[in-house]
Order: sequence, then structure tokens, then C-alpha cells
Amino acid sequence: MNSDCAFRMGRSHSVCQDYAVAGGGERPYVIVADGCSSSPDTDIGARLLARLAERSLRSGAAELGLERVVRRAGKLATHLGLNACCLDATLLTARVRGEQWQVRVAGDGLVAWQDRDGWIHVRVISYGAGYPEYPSYLACPERRRSFEALDGNHATLLRITLEPDGRAVSLPDEMLSPSGYQESGSVRDAVWVALLSDGAASFVAQNAAEDRSCGSASVAVATVLGELLRFKSMQGVFVQRRLARFSQQCATRGWCHQDDLALGAIYLGA
Repeated sequence: MNSDCAFRMGRSHSVCQDYAVAGGGERPYVIVADGCSSSPDTDIGARLLARLAERSLRSGAAELGLERVVRRAGKLATHLGLNACCLDATLLTARVRGEQWQVRVAGDGLVAWQDRDGWIHVRVISYGAGYPEYPSYLACPERRRSFEALDGNHATLLRITLEPDGRAVSLPDEMLSPSGYQESGSVRDAVWVALLSDGAASFVAQNAAEDRSCGSASVAVATVLGELLRFKSMQGVFVQRRLARFSQQCATRGWCHQDDLALGAIYLGA
């Protein structure tokens, strides 16, 4: 098995608020965190959450203990003199335990895995009004109540299947429960499992008539993933290589991602 990750700043950002870490060995894992652009210092908060979640996964704990991770991150943020809102970040984790791979999404983002027949299964988790359920709310009941009072902000799940011939099939959105999204599967049935921040859904086509500045024509997320997740060799820093190559291809195609983009993946074996 092998794991790797990479992240890039979005065109509309001045600081990258996405972060990712990966670890190998007998219990490989990847973690992706995406800081809220309207909260202060979430580039730091995303790193605190990701690193503390990594500590939990590396310990071999049966459960991530999300609330404990948030409270420990809060203590570190206070020690650094940061506003508690710096922890407004989504947190996506994937790991292997025994013969199973397991994924957990706290907030929004994307999950994908490729089965042994070459089909890529994608899950897109989003919120109707654009306000994810950040783990930071676990440590602040008042902010959680305000989140729950938002109208039209229910969590939805979009299922997309990318077939080996390149065709994409989407199913209607489904409502998600407030407890977040979790997925698992057999290591024997999958080649790799990946996590992405919602920057994967922020691609637009550039307008050559406007000096190649980002235009308003969105690029479908299925089209983006069909290219971005086209891994070649799964050895070494395979995600970093793929994202670097994909970025070059985007420049040629005239694509750019407005939001920060993070990708982490675990190669489960041939």
C-alpha cells in the first residue's frame, strides 16, 4: 500500500486554506482539511485539526474522536493567541484498518474510489446554502445552534460513477443525516480511495477573449475528476505527480480552480 497528498491555492485566494497529510505503513491514512475563507487564520486551524487527527489515526484508535481533536486544537489555538473561529475547517479522513478502508467526512468535500473493474465511484457532499457543518461547532453549542437554524442548508449527497470508457452517470441528490458522511469497503475490492476538498467543484473555463482570465463557464466536476484521478504509477509521491501534471493540462485547456484544491489518496494494491 502507499499514500500521498498534495494541495494548491485557488485563483480567488491569497492564502491557501486547504491542507493535507498522508501516512503509510501497516495502517495507511490520508487527511484533508479545508479552512473557511470567511473565518480568520483558518490556514493555521486546518493544519492544527489535520495534525491532531493524524495523531489519533497513528495511535490506532478505533474511532477518530472528532470532538476530542477539536478541543485539543482549540487549546493550541488559544495558546497561539488565535480566534477560536480559526478552526472553522472541514475534515476528511480515510484509513485502512485490517481488510477494510474507511472514510469519514465532517463538513463538505468529495470521496472517490476505483473498483477492480476500473469504475470510479464518486460521492460529493455539499450544503444547500454553502455553510458546511464544521467540526469546530462541537466545541461551541451556541454556534452549532445558529448553524442548525439556517434555512435551506441541508446536507446533500451526489453519487457519480465514472465508467472505464469515460462516460459519467449521476444519480439524483440525496438528503444526508446531520451526523455527516461515512463510507467503507473491502480492500480486496478497490484499487485506491481518495479524498478531495470542494475546490474540485470550483473549476471554470478561462476566456481567451479576456486575456485568459477566469470566466464564468463552470467545468463539470465529473469532467474534472475524469482527468484529475487518472493516476498512472502508484509508487512514491504519486498524488503530487498527478496534481502537477494535471495543473499543466489545465493551463493548456484553459481551466482554473477558483477555490483551493486538496487531494489525498491511498493505493490499496493491484
